[in-house]
Amino acid sequence: MDKAPEKLNRSETEFLLSLARATLVSIIVGGVVPKPDASSLSSRLIEKRCCFATLRNRGELRGCVGNLVASKPLFEAVTDSVSGAARRDSRFRPVTADELENIRIELSVLSEPVVLKSESPDALLGMLQPGRQGVLLRIGERTSTFLPKVWEEIPDREEFLSRLCAKAGFEPLAWRDENAIISVYEAEVIEENDQSAETPTQIAPDKIIP
Repeated sequence: MDKAPEKLNRSETEFLLSLARATLVSIIVGGVVPKPDASSLSSRLIEKRCCFATLRNRGELRGCVGNLVASKPLFEAVTDSVSGAARRDSRFRPVTADELENIRIELSVLSEPVVLKSESPDALLGMLQPGRQGVLLRIGERTSTFLPKVWEEIPDREEFLSRLCAKAGFEPLAWRDENAIISVYEAEVIEENDQSAETPTQIAPDKIIP
């Protein structure tokens, strides 16, 4: 894979988590979704990046939505992903106000997906790096992805791809089809702890260190 993007520094990760929490609170209890002044942010925060937001309620998955096309600045991708995870994940009902106290936010900032080219499906299996890479499956117009963390639940490469196919509505062995395109990416994961999950009172982009 190409060289991974430069990692976010501490003030940037704190800012993104604060922005994510403020966004979640705003869309659940009402209010204006925060829109930071891009001119105040570091270059890494305004770079167009792919991002997923994962919400968990007492450890249980409550929503996970993101984008796989880097079309917006990272800080905007974060607000979009959080909003989507709370309201538009078709697997779950929308998050409610009485859940906010127990919801923890995890952000996965992705590198650009890279298509794997192999001589055979079996050779492709050997190219996968469990635990390190997320996997994106595309067949025709349909796509599905598993973030790197999913390897913790599905450590077997073949089962991983089979369940990725099932997620997209395909037969388990569809990943072996000549029309299947498998791409991989890496993710920088930042997540709230109990203290950082306290409702933020202010977003302070002026504190971001370039």
